[in-house]
Amino acid sequence: MLSFGKVIANGSTNIIPDDVFIEGTFRTFDEEWRAEAHKKINQLLQSGKIFGGKAKIEIRKGYPVLVNNPKLTEKTKSYAIEYLGAENVLDIDQRMTAEDFSYFSHEYPLVFTGLYW
Repeated sequence: MLSFGKVIANGSTNIIPDDVFIEGTFRTFDEEWRAEAHKKINQLLQSGKIFGGKAKIEIRKGYPVLVNNPKLTEKTKSYAIEYLGAENVLDIDQRMTAEDFSYFSHEYPLVFTGLYW
């Protein structure tokens, strides 16, 4: 997911600005795709040079994708069902939440879950 939350252009309705600054966030569920997308973003910016444009980019990687170990996830879910009852345990869709716990998920098998009341 690529989203831009900040755009500074200082132009006007009839004036094209000399400089435009764009800041945003890029998140994926896959580290390989993230690396490939970073390359594609750079290639796209470089292609603007043929039209006389210039671009400078700074990409900060931020948190890696959080990886839940499938076996531990199923085990944790079974414990939750046993303790809370099946009607109180929900599967939720993947989320693009940034989480520093994700660093551990690249070193150790784990599951990251939450309880909602």
